[in-house]
Amino acid sequence: MKLSTRLSIVVGLIVTLLSISIGSFAIIYSQSSEIKSIKSVLNASTQETLNSSEDKFTVAINVSESSPIPLSAILVTGALKISYLTENSGSISKKPSLVQLRKAATSAVQVEHSFLIRSIRTSVNQYLIYSVSIKAVQDHASELRKSLFIFIFFSLIVLISLTYYLFRRDSRINEIARKLQENNERMQEFLGDASHELRTPLTVLRGYVELISNDLQNPDIPRYIQTMKIESERMAKLISDLLALAEIGEDKPVENERYDVDQLIKNKISELQDLNPDRNISYSSSPCFVETDVSLLNTVLSNVFSNIYRHTPSDAAVSVEVSAIGKGAVIVIEDGGPGLNSIPTKAFTRFDKARSREHGGSGLGMSLMQKAGEKIGAISFQKSALGGLKIVLKI
Repeated sequence: MKLSTRLSIVVGLIVTLLSISIGSFAIIYSQSSEIKSIKSVLNASTQETLNSSEDKFTVAINVSESSPIPLSAILVTGALKISYLTENSGSISKKPSLVQLRKAATSAVQVEHSFLIRSIRTSVNQYLIYSVSIKAVQDHASELRKSLFIFIFFSLIVLISLTYYLFRRDSRINEIARKLQENNERMQEFLGDASHELRTPLTVLRGYVELISNDLQNPDIPRYIQTMKIESERMAKLISDLLALAEIGEDKPVENERYDVDQLIKNKISELQDLNPDRNISYSSSPCFVETDVSLLNTVLSNVFSNIYRHTPSDAAVSVEVSAIGKGAVIVIEDGGPGLNSIPTKAFTRFDKARSREHGGSGLGMSLMQKAGEKIGAISFQKSALGGLKIVLKI
């Protein structure tokens, strides 16, 4: 579970618990205050009746009729039969027990869940009762609880959504900052390597130019010129590969078109066969048309066959196999050369010296292959059964 999700859940739980605690306290306090006010009226009516010297029943009728709340006066006989002196919404429907009547003589007692009563003993087996309903208070508290639940529910949804949005936005900013930092570090490393790689052929060229300019009659001048030509070609290749890597690294859509992969590979094989007539090349395929970026595919294949030409013996075997899979294709190219000392699991380092650049390479070929291959599909590098490198390109 992501950190932002965990934090959203924790914050939601804390806010929910706080809301329930505060809301419940407010509801209980409000209900208690209303019931306390009702008890006050009930107790005052009972006390007024007790203090009156007039007929208790007459006083009870007058008190209940003049009460600010619906107050019912009831007479309970020894047989616990009830007779209503005044009847309204505050009237109880069941006879209280003797225990409840005795307790009600000193304080308000709750009966039938929604009524409060006070009692006045008028004779040995007779009680005068004042009763009042608290159902409205209970219903009001119930509505408040429902409202609290709905409020917490929607607040929780809003809070979790807002928290998740903020954390997600913050995570995106952090991710962008991290990528920028990584890109900056890679750029610094890349610029350092590139400046070093470009400086080498430039230094060689400058040195030979000075040699030639200092002694125009030097018999070694033709050899100097040949060396300068090799170094200039190397530098041109390096610059070309750098520009290709920069272009591949740009975040732009791939331009796919339907193309015959079989024919493109046959052309590459023909070029390699022309350069190495003694090389044994086996090829198995059939017409295979796929939707792909031809430029990127050509970049991959050109570097693959260029590496085979430069870094393997001229008579080393090469195996090429193309298989159509659905709307795509799998290209497997193996060589019998020396291969790589180790197959990297991550991206190839630019200016990788796994295959020496003594043969005129830029050191960027493997990186170019991988970047271009990932753009059009997937590419992997393995040990070949022929002894060299096996490249699997899925497009």
